[in-house]
Amino acid sequence: MYKELLTSQHGDTFVISLNRPEKLNAFTKTMQDEIIKAFDYTDKTDEIKSVVITGEGRAYCAGADLVDGPNTFNYAEEGNRLSNDDHSDGGGLVALRIFRSKKPVIGAINGDAVGVGATMTLPMDIRLASEDAKFGFVFARRGLVPEAASSWFLPRLVGISKALEWTYSGKVFSALEAKQGGLIRSIHSPDELLEEARSIANEIIHNTSSISVSLTRQMLWKMLGADHPMEAHKVDSRFIYELGRGDDAKEGVNSFLEKRSPNFPNKVSKDMPEHYPWWEENWELGIPSWYRGKVTKDDFMSASHGIERMRGMVNFMNSEDWSRRMPQFREYIRLIDKTRNLDFCKTFPEMAVLMDDEPSIISIDQFN
Repeated sequence: MYKELLTSQHGDTFVISLNRPEKLNAFTKTMQDEIIKAFDYTDKTDEIKSVVITGEGRAYCAGADLVDGPNTFNYAEEGNRLSNDDHSDGGGLVALRIFRSKKPVIGAINGDAVGVGATMTLPMDIRLASEDAKFGFVFARRGLVPEAASSWFLPRLVGISKALEWTYSGKVFSALEAKQGGLIRSIHSPDELLEEARSIANEIIHNTSSISVSLTRQMLWKMLGADHPMEAHKVDSRFIYELGRGDDAKEGVNSFLEKRSPNFPNKVSKDMPEHYPWWEENWELGIPSWYRGKVTKDDFMSASHGIERMRGMVNFMNSEDWSRRMPQFREYIRLIDKTRNLDFCKTFPEMAVLMDDEPSIISIDQFN
Protein backbone atom coordinates (compact mmCIF):
# COMPACT_ATOMS: atom_id res chain seq x y z
CA MET A 1 0.00 0.00 0.00
CA TYR A 2 2.88 2.36 0.80
CA LYS A 3 6.43 2.53 -0.57
CA GLU A 4 8.07 4.54 2.21
CA LEU A 5 5.84 3.84 5.21
CA LEU A 6 5.00 0.80 7.25
CA THR A 7 1.61 0.75 8.95
CA SER A 8 0.04 -1.53 11.51
CA GLN A 9 -2.97 -1.45 13.78
CA HIS A 10 -2.82 -2.37 17.46
CA GLY A 11 -6.33 -2.39 18.83
CA ASP A 12 -7.71 1.09 18.19
CA THR A 13 -4.25 2.61 17.60
CA PHE A 14 -2.77 3.00 14.11
CA VAL A 15 1.05 3.04 13.96
CA ILE A 16 2.80 4.80 11.07
CA SER A 17 6.54 4.10 10.67
CA LEU A 18 8.74 6.08 8.31
CA ASN A 19 10.43 3.34 6.32
CA ARG A 20 13.67 4.32 4.62
CA PRO A 21 16.07 3.04 7.27
CA GLU A 22 18.99 2.77 4.86
CA LYS A 23 18.62 6.56 4.29
CA LEU A 24 17.86 7.36 7.93
CA ASN A 25 14.24 7.86 6.84
CA ALA A 26 15.18 10.97 4.86
CA PHE A 27 12.12 12.91 3.70
CA THR A 28 10.99 12.63 0.06
CA LYS A 29 8.03 13.72 -2.06
CA THR A 30 6.79 10.12 -1.91
CA MET A 31 6.96 10.10 1.89
CA GLN A 32 5.13 13.45 1.96
CA ASP A 33 2.28 12.14 -0.17
CA GLU A 34 2.04 8.88 1.74
CA ILE A 35 1.87 10.52 5.17
CA ILE A 36 -0.96 12.73 3.93
CA LYS A 37 -2.70 9.68 2.47
CA ALA A 38 -2.28 7.77 5.73
CA PHE A 39 -3.96 10.57 7.70
CA ASP A 40 -6.79 10.70 5.19
CA TYR A 41 -7.29 7.01 5.97
CA THR A 42 -7.13 7.36 9.75
CA ASP A 43 -9.58 10.25 9.75
CA LYS A 44 -12.29 8.31 7.93
CA THR A 45 -11.79 4.98 9.74
CA ASP A 46 -13.82 4.76 12.96
CA GLU A 47 -11.96 1.66 14.11
CA ILE A 48 -8.89 3.90 14.49
CA LYS A 49 -9.07 6.21 17.49
CA SER A 50 -5.45 7.33 17.82
CA VAL A 51 -2.30 7.54 15.70
CA VAL A 52 1.33 6.90 16.68
CA ILE A 53 4.19 7.96 14.37
CA THR A 54 7.72 6.56 14.62
CA GLY A 55 10.62 5.57 12.37
CA GLU A 56 12.24 2.31 11.29
CA GLY A 57 15.89 1.76 12.10
CA ARG A 58 18.13 4.03 14.15
CA ALA A 59 16.70 7.41 13.02
CA TYR A 60 13.29 8.98 13.13
CA CYS A 61 13.94 11.25 10.13
CA ALA A 62 17.31 12.82 9.32
CA GLY A 63 15.73 15.63 7.27
CA ALA A 64 15.19 16.10 3.56
CA ASP A 65 16.80 13.65 1.16
CA LEU A 66 19.70 15.61 -0.36
CA VAL A 67 19.67 13.55 -3.55
CA ASP A 68 19.75 16.70 -5.74
CA GLY A 69 22.85 18.03 -3.99
CA PRO A 70 23.16 21.83 -3.98
CA ASN A 71 19.85 22.08 -5.86
CA THR A 72 17.90 20.01 -3.33
CA PHE A 73 15.90 23.06 -2.23
CA ASN A 74 15.87 24.84 -5.59
CA TYR A 75 12.20 24.24 -6.34
CA ALA A 76 12.46 26.42 -9.45
CA GLU A 77 14.77 23.82 -10.99
CA GLU A 78 12.94 21.63 -13.47
CA GLY A 79 12.70 18.07 -12.22
CA ASN A 80 13.40 18.94 -8.59
CA ARG A 81 12.42 15.85 -6.64
CA LEU A 82 11.10 17.62 -3.54
CA SER A 83 9.09 20.29 -5.33
CA ASN A 84 5.29 20.39 -5.42
CA ASP A 85 3.44 21.78 -8.41
CA ASP A 86 2.67 25.07 -6.67
CA HIS A 87 6.05 25.15 -4.89
CA SER A 88 4.34 24.63 -1.52
CA ASP A 89 6.72 23.44 1.17
CA GLY A 90 6.29 19.67 1.47
CA GLY A 91 7.01 19.63 5.19
CA GLY A 92 4.32 22.26 5.61
CA LEU A 93 1.78 20.16 3.76
CA VAL A 94 2.53 17.26 6.09
CA ALA A 95 2.44 19.43 9.22
CA LEU A 96 -0.87 21.00 8.23
CA ARG A 97 -2.36 17.58 7.49
CA ILE A 98 -1.32 16.29 10.91
CA PHE A 99 -2.70 19.51 12.42
CA ARG A 100 -6.09 18.78 10.82
CA SER A 101 -6.20 15.20 12.11
CA LYS A 102 -9.46 14.22 13.78
CA LYS A 103 -7.64 11.67 15.93
CA PRO A 104 -5.00 12.24 18.65
CA VAL A 105 -1.43 11.98 17.32
CA ILE A 106 1.50 10.75 19.41
CA GLY A 107 5.08 10.98 18.19
CA ALA A 108 7.46 8.21 19.28
CA ILE A 109 10.79 9.77 18.25
CA ASN A 110 13.08 6.76 18.10
CA GLY A 111 16.26 8.47 16.85
CA ASP A 112 17.58 11.59 15.14
CA ALA A 113 14.90 14.11 14.15
CA VAL A 114 16.57 16.87 12.16
CA GLY A 115 15.19 19.54 9.82
CA VAL A 116 11.81 18.44 8.57
CA GLY A 117 12.27 15.39 10.78
CA ALA A 118 11.95 17.72 13.78
CA THR A 119 9.40 20.18 12.42
CA MET A 120 6.91 17.54 11.27
CA THR A 121 6.60 16.41 14.91
CA LEU A 122 5.43 19.81 16.15
CA PRO A 123 1.71 19.42 15.32
CA MET A 124 1.67 16.06 17.09
CA ASP A 125 -0.18 16.24 20.39
CA ILE A 126 2.32 14.36 22.56
CA ARG A 127 5.97 13.65 21.75
CA LEU A 128 8.08 10.96 23.44
CA ALA A 129 11.72 10.30 22.62
CA SER A 130 14.23 7.52 22.84
CA GLU A 131 17.40 8.00 24.84
CA ASP A 132 19.17 7.86 21.46
CA ALA A 133 17.15 10.70 19.90
CA LYS A 134 18.66 14.01 18.87
CA PHE A 135 16.86 17.07 17.53
CA GLY A 136 17.94 19.87 15.26
CA PHE A 137 16.26 22.87 13.61
CA VAL A 138 19.24 23.25 11.30
CA PHE A 139 17.79 25.54 8.61
CA ALA A 140 20.02 28.57 9.24
CA ARG A 141 23.06 26.30 8.74
CA ARG A 142 21.70 25.36 5.31
CA GLY A 143 20.91 28.93 4.21
CA LEU A 144 17.18 28.39 4.69
CA VAL A 145 14.44 29.36 7.13
CA PRO A 146 12.33 27.12 9.38
CA GLU A 147 9.68 25.29 7.35
CA ALA A 148 6.66 23.05 7.99
CA ALA A 149 4.86 26.00 9.63
CA SER A 150 7.32 25.62 12.52
CA SER A 151 7.53 29.39 13.05
CA TRP A 152 3.90 29.08 14.19
CA PHE A 153 4.17 25.81 16.13
CA LEU A 154 7.56 25.95 17.85
CA PRO A 155 7.19 29.19 19.87
CA ARG A 156 3.79 28.03 21.05
CA LEU A 157 5.27 24.78 22.31
CA VAL A 158 8.51 25.93 23.93
CA GLY A 159 8.27 29.73 24.12
CA ILE A 160 9.81 32.34 21.85
CA SER A 161 13.21 32.50 23.58
CA LYS A 162 13.94 28.78 23.39
CA ALA A 163 12.53 28.57 19.85
CA LEU A 164 14.85 31.35 18.71
CA GLU A 165 17.86 29.83 20.46
CA TRP A 166 17.36 26.52 18.67
CA THR A 167 16.55 28.01 15.25
CA TYR A 168 19.21 30.76 15.34
CA SER A 169 21.99 28.34 16.18
CA GLY A 170 20.78 25.37 14.15
CA LYS A 171 22.51 23.16 16.68
CA VAL A 172 21.70 19.47 17.16
CA PHE A 173 20.73 18.78 20.77
CA SER A 174 19.97 15.82 23.00
CA ALA A 175 16.67 14.33 24.10
CA LEU A 176 17.41 15.63 27.59
CA GLU A 177 17.67 19.21 26.35
CA ALA A 178 14.48 18.69 24.33
CA LYS A 179 12.68 17.56 27.47
CA GLN A 180 14.05 20.40 29.57
CA GLY A 181 12.91 22.83 26.87
CA GLY A 182 9.38 21.43 26.77
CA LEU A 183 9.61 19.90 23.30
CA ILE A 184 9.02 16.32 24.45
CA ARG A 185 7.07 14.75 27.32
CA SER A 186 9.45 12.01 28.41
CA ILE A 187 12.52 9.95 27.52
CA HIS A 188 12.50 6.14 27.26
CA SER A 189 14.77 3.27 26.39
CA PRO A 190 14.47 2.20 22.74
CA ASP A 191 12.70 -1.02 23.76
CA GLU A 192 10.06 0.80 25.83
CA LEU A 193 9.32 3.77 23.56
CA LEU A 194 6.52 2.33 21.41
CA GLU A 195 4.99 0.50 24.35
CA GLU A 196 4.74 3.78 26.28
CA ALA A 197 3.26 5.59 23.27
CA ARG A 198 0.59 2.92 22.87
CA SER A 199 -0.10 3.01 26.61
CA ILE A 200 -0.83 6.74 26.43
CA ALA A 201 -3.06 6.14 23.40
CA ASN A 202 -4.98 3.43 25.24
CA GLU A 203 -5.55 5.67 28.24
CA ILE A 204 -7.15 8.19 25.91
CA ILE A 205 -9.27 5.97 23.72
CA HIS A 206 -10.60 3.45 26.24
CA ASN A 207 -12.22 6.01 28.52
CA THR A 208 -13.42 8.82 26.29
CA SER A 209 -15.84 9.77 23.54
CA SER A 210 -14.15 9.90 20.13
CA ILE A 211 -16.26 12.94 19.27
CA SER A 212 -15.21 14.73 22.46
CA VAL A 213 -11.52 13.97 21.90
CA SER A 214 -11.64 15.06 18.26
CA LEU A 215 -13.33 18.37 19.11
CA THR A 216 -11.04 18.94 22.09
CA ARG A 217 -7.99 18.46 19.85
CA GLN A 218 -9.17 21.07 17.38
CA MET A 219 -10.38 23.50 20.04
CA LEU A 220 -7.14 23.57 22.00
CA TRP A 221 -4.93 23.83 18.93
CA LYS A 222 -7.11 26.45 17.20
CA MET A 223 -7.46 28.58 20.33
CA LEU A 224 -3.69 29.03 20.44
CA GLY A 225 -4.30 31.62 17.74
CA ALA A 226 -7.38 33.27 19.25
CA ASP A 227 -7.04 36.91 20.29
CA HIS A 228 -9.50 36.80 23.22
CA PRO A 229 -10.96 34.12 25.54
CA MET A 230 -14.40 35.11 24.24
CA GLU A 231 -13.54 33.19 21.06
CA ALA A 232 -13.13 30.03 23.15
CA HIS A 233 -16.31 30.78 25.10
CA LYS A 234 -18.35 31.00 21.90
CA VAL A 235 -17.04 27.68 20.61
CA ASP A 236 -17.37 26.02 24.04
CA SER A 237 -20.95 27.15 24.37
CA ARG A 238 -21.93 25.98 20.92
CA PHE A 239 -20.52 22.48 21.35
CA ILE A 240 -21.67 22.02 24.95
CA TYR A 241 -25.18 22.80 23.70
CA GLU A 242 -24.94 20.46 20.71
CA LEU A 243 -23.19 17.56 22.45
CA GLY A 244 -25.33 17.88 25.55
CA ARG A 245 -28.34 16.70 23.53
CA GLY A 246 -26.47 13.72 22.07
CA ASP A 247 -26.09 10.04 22.82
CA ASP A 248 -22.46 10.27 23.96
CA ALA A 249 -23.30 12.74 26.74
CA LYS A 250 -26.12 10.49 27.95
CA GLU A 251 -23.81 7.46 27.92
CA GLY A 252 -21.09 9.40 29.73
CA VAL A 253 -23.42 10.35 32.58
CA ASN A 254 -25.13 6.95 32.76
CA SER A 255 -21.86 5.00 32.84
CA PHE A 256 -20.57 7.23 35.64
CA LEU A 257 -23.72 6.84 37.71
CA GLU A 258 -23.79 3.09 37.10
CA LYS A 259 -20.06 2.75 37.90
CA ARG A 260 -19.20 0.96 34.65
CA SER A 261 -16.96 1.58 31.63
CA PRO A 262 -18.58 3.79 28.99
CA ASN A 263 -19.56 2.57 25.54
CA PHE A 264 -19.88 5.73 23.49
CA PRO A 265 -21.98 5.15 20.34
CA ASN A 266 -21.16 8.20 18.19
CA LYS A 267 -18.63 8.02 15.31
CA VAL A 268 -16.25 10.71 14.11
CA SER A 269 -16.96 9.79 10.48
CA LYS A 270 -20.64 10.71 10.65
CA ASP A 271 -21.65 12.21 14.00
CA MET A 272 -19.59 15.38 14.35
CA PRO A 273 -21.79 18.30 15.40
CA GLU A 274 -23.40 20.58 12.88
CA HIS A 275 -21.05 23.51 13.44
CA TYR A 276 -17.84 21.50 12.92
CA PRO A 277 -15.55 22.77 11.50
CA TRP A 278 -16.06 26.35 12.69
CA TRP A 279 -12.79 27.97 11.59
CA GLU A 280 -12.08 30.05 8.49
CA GLU A 281 -9.77 27.47 6.91
CA ASN A 282 -12.99 25.82 5.67
CA TRP A 283 -13.66 28.62 3.20
CA GLU A 284 -17.01 27.16 2.09
CA LEU A 285 -18.49 28.16 5.44
CA GLY A 286 -18.30 31.69 4.03
CA ILE A 287 -20.79 31.04 1.25
CA PRO A 288 -24.45 30.04 1.36
CA SER A 289 -25.23 26.33 1.42
CA TRP A 290 -27.11 26.54 -1.87
CA TYR A 291 -23.99 27.92 -3.60
CA ARG A 292 -21.43 25.41 -2.29
CA GLY A 293 -19.85 23.16 -4.86
CA LYS A 294 -20.58 25.64 -7.65
CA VAL A 295 -17.49 27.82 -7.31
CA THR A 296 -13.80 27.32 -6.59
CA LYS A 297 -12.08 29.03 -3.67
CA ASP A 298 -9.93 31.22 -5.95
CA ASP A 299 -12.95 32.37 -7.94
CA PHE A 300 -15.03 33.05 -4.86
CA MET A 301 -12.30 35.13 -3.22
CA SER A 302 -11.72 37.24 -6.35
CA ALA A 303 -13.30 40.67 -6.64
CA SER A 304 -14.28 40.08 -10.28
CA HIS A 305 -16.28 37.00 -9.36
CA GLY A 306 -18.18 38.93 -6.69
CA ILE A 307 -19.04 41.72 -9.10
CA GLU A 308 -20.15 39.32 -11.82
CA ARG A 309 -22.28 37.44 -9.32
CA MET A 310 -23.98 40.67 -8.26
CA ARG A 311 -24.55 41.70 -11.86
CA GLY A 312 -26.14 38.36 -12.56
CA MET A 313 -28.47 38.68 -9.61
CA VAL A 314 -29.50 42.20 -10.63
CA ASN A 315 -30.31 40.94 -14.14
CA PHE A 316 -32.27 38.09 -12.63
CA MET A 317 -34.25 40.46 -10.43
CA ASN A 318 -35.17 42.60 -13.42
CA SER A 319 -36.39 39.65 -15.46
CA GLU A 320 -38.29 37.34 -13.09
CA ASP A 321 -40.27 37.13 -9.90
CA TRP A 322 -37.16 37.51 -7.78
CA SER A 323 -38.74 37.99 -4.37
CA ARG A 324 -38.30 34.30 -3.56
CA ARG A 325 -34.52 34.70 -3.99
CA MET A 326 -34.13 37.77 -1.77
CA PRO A 327 -33.47 35.84 1.47
CA GLN A 328 -30.72 33.93 -0.34
CA PHE A 329 -29.29 37.14 -1.77
CA ARG A 330 -29.19 38.83 1.64
CA GLU A 331 -27.56 35.75 3.16
CA TYR A 332 -24.93 35.77 0.43
CA ILE A 333 -24.07 39.46 0.94
CA ARG A 334 -23.91 39.18 4.72
CA LEU A 335 -21.64 36.16 4.56
CA ILE A 336 -19.32 37.92 2.12
CA ASP A 337 -19.19 40.91 4.47
CA LYS A 338 -18.36 38.66 7.42
CA THR A 339 -15.78 36.57 5.55
CA ARG A 340 -13.92 39.53 4.04
CA ASN A 341 -14.58 42.09 6.78
CA LEU A 342 -16.40 44.34 4.31
CA ASP A 343 -19.56 46.44 4.35
CA PHE A 344 -21.51 45.91 1.14
CA CYS A 345 -23.87 48.83 1.68
CA LYS A 346 -20.98 51.28 2.20
CA THR A 347 -19.21 50.00 -0.90
CA PHE A 348 -22.34 50.08 -3.09
CA PRO A 349 -24.67 52.61 -1.42
CA GLU A 350 -26.96 52.64 -4.43
CA MET A 351 -27.74 48.96 -3.72
CA ALA A 352 -28.45 49.34 -0.01
CA VAL A 353 -32.14 49.12 -0.84
CA LEU A 354 -31.65 45.42 -1.54
CA MET A 355 -30.87 44.77 2.10
CA ASP A 356 -34.17 46.30 3.26
CA ASP A 357 -37.08 44.09 4.21
CA GLU A 358 -39.06 45.25 1.17
CA PRO A 359 -36.57 46.34 -1.50
CA SER A 360 -37.58 48.07 -4.68
CA ILE A 361 -36.66 47.01 -8.19
CA ILE A 362 -33.35 48.49 -9.31
CA SER A 363 -31.79 48.64 -12.73
CA ILE A 364 -28.46 47.40 -13.95
CA ASP A 365 -27.64 51.02 -14.84
CA GLN A 366 -27.69 51.87 -11.15
CA PHE A 367 -25.18 49.14 -10.47
CA ASN A 368 -22.90 50.31 -13.26
